[in-house]
Amino acid sequence: AFKEVVKNLTSLKDLEVDFSWCNHMSDNGIGGFVSFKEAVSSMSLLKNLRLTFNSCSQISDEHLFQLKECIESLRSLENLDLDFSYCGGITDNGIEYLKGAILAAPALKRLQLDLRGCGKSSEDKINELRDQLSKMKFCDIYS
Repeated sequence: AFKEVVKNLTSLKDLEVDFSWCNHMSDNGIGGFVSFKEAVSSMSLLKNLRLTFNSCSQISDEHLFQLKECIESLRSLENLDLDFSYCGGITDNGIEYLKGAILAAPALKRLQLDLRGCGKSSEDKINELRDQLSKMKFCDIYS
């Protein structure tokens, strides 16, 4: 459904989607998230992306892998704001996927990442992410 809504918005430069409290994104339903990924990936001029998944209990590493592929395809992306606060299904593997996506985004200038309450991810992995992204001029990571 989302893919159909945005298929003619390929020249979009700003996108904000709030999935907060959405508990229908299970790994069994990953197909819907893949459709979202494909739709956003077609927005080649996108400069600003804000995605909020606050308290989505079903968000998992598989979703972050799909998001990684999406972010890597956005060659013009300058500002990225991701809120995964209180998404209990994210592990260190998911943090690693996020790191790969962020490091692969060539135009990225500003990052805001909220990982508070992601109880399955270790503070060590989040600190490793902070260290590797410390070269970015504007980078805020909350945990």
